Amino acid sequence: MKSLKFAVLALVIAAASPAVAAPEPDLARAQALLAAGKYVPAAEIYEAALARDPTNLAALLGGAQLNLELESFDEALLYAEAAVRISPQSADALVARGSAFAGLQQNDKARADFDKVLAQGPHAKALEGRAWLWADAGDHERALADFRAAYRADPTRLDALVGAGHQLLDLGRDDEAMAVVDEALKVAPDDYAALVTKAALLTRRGDFAAAATIYQDAARRYPTIADLQVWLGRMLNADGKTDKALAAFQKAVRLDPKSRDGWWSLADLLSEQGASKRSLDAYDRAVQVDPVNAELLTDRGMMRSYAGDSLGARADLDAAVRADPKSAYALTGRGRLELDAERYEAAIKDLDAAVKADPNYAPAFANRSIAYRELGRYDRALKDINQASALLPDRALYLAVKGEIYRRMSDHLQAVEAFDASLKGDPGDASVWWARGLSKAELGDLKGAEADKAQALKLDPKVSG
Repeated sequence: MKSLKFAVLALVIAAASPAVAAPEPDLARAQALLAAGKYVPAAEIYEAALARDPTNLAALLGGAQLNLELESFDEALLYAEAAVRISPQSADALVARGSAFAGLQQNDKARADFDKVLAQGPHAKALEGRAWLWADAGDHERALADFRAAYRADPTRLDALVGAGHQLLDLGRDDEAMAVVDEALKVAPDDYAALVTKAALLTRRGDFAAAATIYQDAARRYPTIADLQVWLGRMLNADGKTDKALAAFQKAVRLDPKSRDGWWSLADLLSEQGASKRSLDAYDRAVQVDPVNAELLTDRGMMRSYAGDSLGARADLDAAVRADPKSAYALTGRGRLELDAERYEAAIKDLDAAVKADPNYAPAFANRSIAYRELGRYDRALKDINQASALLPDRALYLAVKGEIYRRMSDHLQAVEAFDASLKGDPGDASVWWARGLSKAELGDLKGAEADKAQALKLDPKVSG
């Protein structure tokens, strides 16, 4: 396909030269080709039209739309700006230019164009375009108002209706969002955005099986979209169907070998299954796609640590912190590496930074508690683990950490109480059974101690070591 930048030059030439009469190209056919996703023949028709008449507004708008769909926003902007020069008040031209600006993340310019259109009266496309700008800025109330206005202006624009559902979802108004999405699906059962939004709502309700059913339905309707397989796999995994989840992630990366989320999700699941080598291979593929993602590098680093590659783990965690120095997730991950290496002061330094970056990130407090515990600073350790538990109540792991602090303080009554609560949440943790047995023995409950230790050894014969 030729570069569409020639249209701007042609406009300059046309201003100095008489127009040459030529037959009008079949722009209606070009629009039909564009609607069918046949971009190359559509572009050829638009190019031919502009070669004959660089001021052909319909061809310029068609070229802008084509490049917007291809996400070639620079090229779309050239077309749209040429259209605006020809017809400065054209709503279609201004919307096309605003959409191109939005694609280039020049949101102030985009909003100015949409506002110019809306000053002339209600316009569905301009309202919808401005709504997405509000949504991107986190102003979901304004976005909701514009989406609703767009749908009122043109009830055929289901994207606007579903967009309203998205904003209701972000505002926590889930019942209203579900009603909106169901309304869209009654009109268009195959609507992609409506299907995935409904699945997201079901996920938030914790109804993973129902969400998986929606994703399966969507995947049948759109069999080439890798993201659907990723989302399906996540729901299946959350519903405990790990084999089916694994198959979905594998299908995702077959459909799109550059699917970062496909490889990442596959790596996470393989890690949970203890398949270290395969997990690392999948993480490597994900990092190839997105080499500066702090969270992804952290996950690969922790997997490398688990696999015994301490140097590789350190390299990944250092890279993660460089990529995002304020990532509580990355800083906590590196702090955990320091904990494993028994460098407790260094761990506390990273975990202090994590807490500063995100005062609501419970794992940072929990890991810092362990570091203080190992240094014998039990008051600080208790303060941190209590803060972690306040952020994530009833977390079995945090209760176990608390119990161990009390045990080391020789406060065995409170230790047993904390271990009891931990085992209610996770009765399969051998180390907690063993620690509770030790505290029971200190309290003189020898029968209880022996029972706890026996259960611990049953779960993990190596626990006493």
